[in-house]
Amino acid sequence: MNGEYIVSTDKKEKIKLDSAIIYADWLSQTAYGGTEAMLEVQTVFVAEGSAIEIKATNSKGKSPAIIKGKIFNDKFTGKLLIPEKVEQGALISFEAKLPKHGLKLDSFSQIPTAPLFHVTKMAWDRKEVKRGDIVSMEAEFEQIADETEALLVVYEYDQDGNHERVASFSASVKSRKVKVQWEFDFPRDTSQIPAEAELQKHGKHYQQPQFYFIVVVDGLRIGEKQESGLVKFIDYIDFTFNNPFGRLPKDHDLVLYLPDGTNKKIALDDNGHAFADNLPPGPTQYKWEKKS
Repeated sequence: MNGEYIVSTDKKEKIKLDSAIIYADWLSQTAYGGTEAMLEVQTVFVAEGSAIEIKATNSKGKSPAIIKGKIFNDKFTGKLLIPEKVEQGALISFEAKLPKHGLKLDSFSQIPTAPLFHVTKMAWDRKEVKRGDIVSMEAEFEQIADETEALLVVYEYDQDGNHERVASFSASVKSRKVKVQWEFDFPRDTSQIPAEAELQKHGKHYQQPQFYFIVVVDGLRIGEKQESGLVKFIDYIDFTFNNPFGRLPKDHDLVLYLPDGTNKKIALDDNGHAFADNLPPGPTQYKWEKKS
């Protein structure tokens, strides 16, 4: 196909633009039985909404069904359902066809089929985490090959379902397991965490930040329902009271008004220093209160 045209600018010229399929290949690396394998086709000079057909060929056994779709912005991205029963190591390719244009192109590569793996366990190594802790997350599989690449993605859980991605880690499956470690740090300023007093105005309640992880293997996402469990973030306060007169108010307590609506009295040493941990993270108010 020639993409260069040299014409005169002082008169109308009629140019014929030839349609073509320039690329067809898999987006998935493996076709797991009972799942959908992703593929992509790229065209040029093809009208919006033009029909496309995808026909797959399996080197062994039953082939996936034909799928049909339409071209938009000279691209088609589709999902091909793989039969549940597949033979390990069979290879699948596909042919992309534009019936009205008389065009077709075979996929550039073949991908192997494999029985669908199962995740039998997803878990953190603890239920609470502090800043600077090294926390481990682990997943165990059935029917998966060693050296399969996996991605473990950590999300901050949101009670409204707007979970926020905060970290991701690549790992290879070894002995049907993947395990990674994460040095925890809260991903934003804790003053941004909504406190109980503010949330009550909207009929909601304070939620201590919690995190879960999912496992992604070749586009398949496992753990979206928080199967890993939730690990809870607990915070601390390191406080020094600076009195310009050099004296501490001995007849007063320092009270922390915490974001979950509770309060906590803390004691200062002779240098005006106090430390309190196992606290709910979020905006905290400090007040002196006279001892009763």
